[in-house]
Amino acid sequence: MTGIQWGYCLLIALVTFPINLLLKFVPDTCCMTLGDEDPEEVMAAAEDYEELRAKGEANAKKLLGKK
Repeated sequence: MTGIQWGYCLLIALVTFPINLLLKFVPDTCCMTLGDEDPEEVMAAAEDYEELRAKGEANAKKLLGKK
Protein backbone atom coordinates (compact mmCIF):
# COMPACT_ATOMS: atom_id res chain seq x y z
CA MET A 1 0.00 0.00 0.00
CA THR A 2 1.33 3.42 -0.83
CA GLY A 3 1.45 6.25 1.66
CA ILE A 4 -1.47 8.01 0.00
CA GLN A 5 -3.59 4.83 0.08
CA TRP A 6 -2.72 4.38 3.74
CA GLY A 7 -3.73 7.97 4.40
CA TYR A 8 -7.10 7.44 2.70
CA CYS A 9 -7.73 4.36 4.83
CA LEU A 10 -6.84 6.26 7.98
CA LEU A 11 -9.09 9.17 7.01
CA ILE A 12 -12.03 6.86 6.33
CA ALA A 13 -11.47 5.11 9.65
CA LEU A 14 -11.35 8.42 11.55
CA VAL A 15 -14.73 9.42 10.12
CA THR A 16 -16.31 6.76 12.34
CA PHE A 17 -15.53 8.74 15.50
CA PRO A 18 -17.80 11.73 14.73
CA ILE A 19 -20.51 9.38 13.48
CA ASN A 20 -20.31 7.47 16.74
CA LEU A 21 -20.52 10.71 18.70
CA LEU A 22 -23.67 11.74 16.82
CA LEU A 23 -25.26 8.34 17.40
CA LYS A 24 -24.74 8.72 21.15
CA PHE A 25 -27.36 11.47 21.09
CA VAL A 26 -30.01 9.47 19.21
CA PRO A 27 -32.68 8.38 21.71
CA ASP A 28 -33.24 4.65 22.16
CA THR A 29 -36.90 5.08 21.27
CA CYS A 30 -35.91 5.76 17.63
CA CYS A 31 -34.31 2.33 17.32
CA MET A 32 -35.98 -1.05 17.13
CA THR A 33 -36.17 -3.02 20.34
CA LEU A 34 -34.91 -6.57 20.45
CA GLY A 35 -36.20 -9.08 22.95
CA ASP A 36 -39.96 -8.57 22.65
CA GLU A 37 -40.55 -12.00 21.17
CA ASP A 38 -43.64 -14.03 21.90
CA PRO A 39 -42.77 -16.59 24.63
CA GLU A 40 -44.31 -19.39 22.55
CA GLU A 41 -42.02 -18.54 19.64
CA VAL A 42 -39.01 -18.54 21.97
CA MET A 43 -39.94 -22.00 23.26
CA ALA A 44 -40.49 -23.31 19.71
CA ALA A 45 -37.09 -21.98 18.64
CA ALA A 46 -35.44 -23.59 21.67
CA GLU A 47 -37.07 -26.93 20.86
CA ASP A 48 -35.97 -26.68 17.22
CA TYR A 49 -32.43 -25.90 18.34
CA GLU A 50 -32.31 -28.91 20.66
CA GLU A 51 -33.65 -31.16 17.90
CA LEU A 52 -31.02 -29.94 15.43
CA ARG A 53 -28.30 -30.28 18.04
CA ALA A 54 -29.31 -33.87 18.80
CA LYS A 55 -29.30 -34.72 15.09
CA GLY A 56 -25.89 -33.11 14.69
CA GLU A 57 -24.46 -35.06 17.61
CA ALA A 58 -25.90 -38.31 16.23
CA ASN A 59 -24.39 -37.62 12.81
CA ALA A 60 -21.03 -36.77 14.37
CA LYS A 61 -21.03 -40.05 16.30
CA LYS A 62 -21.82 -41.96 13.11
CA LEU A 63 -19.01 -40.25 11.21
CA LEU A 64 -16.48 -40.70 13.99
CA GLY A 65 -17.53 -44.32 14.51
CA LYS A 66 -16.74 -45.15 10.88
CA LYS A 67 -13.13 -43.99 11.09
